[in-house]
Amino acid sequence: MFVKLYCGLSCSPSCSRSQSQGQAELRLPCRTEQLKALSDNIFDVLVIGGGATGCGCALDAASRGLKTALLEVSDFSSGSSSKSSKLLHGGLHNLQSALRTLDTKQLLRMYDVLQERALFLKTAPHLVKPVAMVMPIEEYRDLPGQWLLLKLYDLLAGGSKLKASHFLSAKQTHFACPMLRTDNLKGSLVSYELQMDDARLCLALALTAARQGARVANYVQVQQLSPPDMTGIRLVIAKDLLTQQQLAVRATCVINAAGAFVDNVRLMDSKQSVAIARPTAGTHIVLPGYFARSCAVHGLQPGEVFAMPWQGHTLVGCSDGALGLEPMQTEVDELLDKFRQKIRPDVVLSKKHVLSAWKGLWPCVAGPVSRRPLLLASERRLLTIASGDWTNYRAMAEDTLDGAIKMLRLHPQSECCTHRLPLEGARHWTKELPLQLMRSFDLPADVAHHLSESYGTNAFTLLSAFDGCHGRLHDQLPHIEAEVHYAVLFEYALTAVDVLARRMRVAFVDVEAAMQMLPRVVQIMGWRLNWSPAVQEDQMLRTVRFLQAEMGMGTVTLSDSMTIAQAEMDKRIAAK
Repeated sequence: MFVKLYCGLSCSPSCSRSQSQGQAELRLPCRTEQLKALSDNIFDVLVIGGGATGCGCALDAASRGLKTALLEVSDFSSGSSSKSSKLLHGGLHNLQSALRTLDTKQLLRMYDVLQERALFLKTAPHLVKPVAMVMPIEEYRDLPGQWLLLKLYDLLAGGSKLKASHFLSAKQTHFACPMLRTDNLKGSLVSYELQMDDARLCLALALTAARQGARVANYVQVQQLSPPDMTGIRLVIAKDLLTQQQLAVRATCVINAAGAFVDNVRLMDSKQSVAIARPTAGTHIVLPGYFARSCAVHGLQPGEVFAMPWQGHTLVGCSDGALGLEPMQTEVDELLDKFRQKIRPDVVLSKKHVLSAWKGLWPCVAGPVSRRPLLLASERRLLTIASGDWTNYRAMAEDTLDGAIKMLRLHPQSECCTHRLPLEGARHWTKELPLQLMRSFDLPADVAHHLSESYGTNAFTLLSAFDGCHGRLHDQLPHIEAEVHYAVLFEYALTAVDVLARRMRVAFVDVEAAMQMLPRVVQIMGWRLNWSPAVQEDQMLRTVRFLQAEMGMGTVTLSDSMTIAQAEMDKRIAAK
C-alpha cells in the first residue's frame, strides 16, 4: 500500500479558509521532508520507539539543542502508551508497602514521582485533569489506618498535591457514586490523582519534539544496527513501511526505547544479549458513562479493579491475562464479575454493556522499578531504557539523556528544560477555552469541551482552517469532520486506525461508533492522501481487522447493528 503525505495540500473551498495565519504558524515539516532529513544528516541522538519513553527522550534531546531523530515502527503511542490505565499517580499502593517495610528509599522515589505528576498541570494542562478516587469503607476499624495512609500521601506530595484527601459519610458517598454498593457501606475516603488522554499526550510529545527540531517518523522499521565506525558513528538501516524504501540513518548515540520489545532491538545490536524484559498483559473494558459519572472507585488490595469516568464513558480495569493484544472473553468476564461486587445488586451489568475492550503489553524488568530507569549501555553505543511508566516518563528521559551525554561525550547547547516546556496545544490554554470556542465558532458545548481537552489552543487552528467541516461524525459523540483533515495535515496520521484509535479515541470507547464513522473517515483521508478506491477499500478492511483483533469487536462487544455491519465486512474480506 502506497500513501503519500503531501507537503502543501490546501483545503477545498467548501471546508477551509485559504492559508490562515494560524495554519502557517502550526505547520510542521511533512513526513516526506522528515524522511529526507533522516538520510541527509548525522544525528547526535537516534531514538527507536515512539511511545511515552521514546517521545520523551526525543523531546529532551531536541530541547537541549542536540540533533535528534525518532523512528517508530507503527504509529506514535500505538503500543502500551495508548493502552494504559489513564491515570498519572504517585503509587498509593507503594506507600503502603514502603511503610510496612520502612523503606525510606521507596518513600523518596514516591516523593520524586509526585513532583513529576504535578508538572503535567504546567506542561499539558489541556490533556490532564484531577479525578476523585473514592475508596469505600465497609468496616469502621479500617477507617483510621486508611485515613492516616491518605494523609501521609498528601504530606509526601507536599505543595504538589492536587487536593486534600477527605472523608465522606455513607450518604455523601451514595450521592457522589450512586451505583456503588451501600449494604455494608460506612463511608468512603477520597484522594485525588490526575487523569490523562494517553495517546494524545504521547502525540503532543512527538509534535513538540518536532517543533524543537527533532526529525520524527512513524511507520519506519529499524532492520539493522551496524557497529560504530572509527569516528563512533552508527549506521542504522530502516525501511519506510509505506513506500518499502530503505533509509540509512547515522547517529552518534542510539537509544532503545521500544517498550515491551526492547530485547528485539538489543538482539540487533548483539546476538549475545540476554533478555531483560518479560512482557506482561493487562485488560481494560469500557462501559456506558452512567456506571461512573463523576468519580473513580478503587481499593487498596492487590488485584482489585478500579472504575472511573473517561471520555464520557466508564473505564474499568485492570486484569492480568495471557500475552497478546486480543482481549479474551475470560478476562472481560473477570473484570465484570469484580466490578459487580462493587455496585448495587439491583444494577444490571452484563456483557451487552461492554462497548470496547483492549489489552496492553508492559515490560516487566528484573529488580525494582523506580523513578530512575533501568539504563543499560552496550559496547556498541546502544543505550536501552526499560522501566518506568507514564507518571515518571519525563524524569526517565532526563536521566537517560544525562547518561548519554556523559558516556558518549555529547555536546548539548543547554540544560534539560522539559520540566517547564509547554507541550503542543498547552501554550496560553485556560479553562475558559471551551466558552471562547463556543462564542467564536457557534459550537455545541460538548464539541467545544472535547476540542479544548484534545487539542488545547490548537483548536482555534483546527476550526478556522476547516471552517466548513464542523459537522459531527457521529450523532452521539463530539468528534467533527475537521479533526480528520487536521490529523492528516498536522498530526502525521496515515491510516484510518491512526485517526479512529489515537487521534480521536473513538475505537477505545465505542467500537460500534468507530465502525459507523469509518466510511466517512476513509473518504476524507482518501481525498487528503490521494488514495485510490482500492487503497480506501484496503483501509476499511484493515480497520475492521484492528477493531476485531485489538478492540474486542464481534467477540466481547456485541450489538445487532454491529453484527450486521461486521457480516457485510466479512463478505468483502472473503471476496478479496
